Amino acid sequence: PQVGELILDPIERHVQRRLVRQREKIHAGLEGFLSHNSAQILYEHLGGAAVSIVRIRAKRPRCTQEIQYNLTSDHDPDWVQRQLNIVAPKLRSQFALKVNMGMTPNIKFVPYL
Repeated sequence: PQVGELILDPIERHVQRRLVRQREKIHAGLEGFLSHNSAQILYEHLGGAAVSIVRIRAKRPRCTQEIQYNLTSDHDPDWVQRQLNIVAPKLRSQFALKVNMGMTPNIKFVPYL
């Protein structure tokens, strides 16, 4: 049970803390991959589009992570969305290798409204 914002169940508290740590790792790694760490993703796949991560949402750590983003350049939003869907599996593999996430969840890009 919850009392206000305090979770009393130790297993649920552990899951929530793990989810927060995972979101922090994903956010930091993804900002790096989409801005300066991977020229292949930035220029070949996204054509130089500037994407900023706003929020990462998921109910559980192993569920699909819904990544909400803002497009900060003058590229076509529909084209960028298609390209992000194409590059999502590559980003997932880079999380496993470079951010050292053993169990890397699926990621899904959603424009922030």
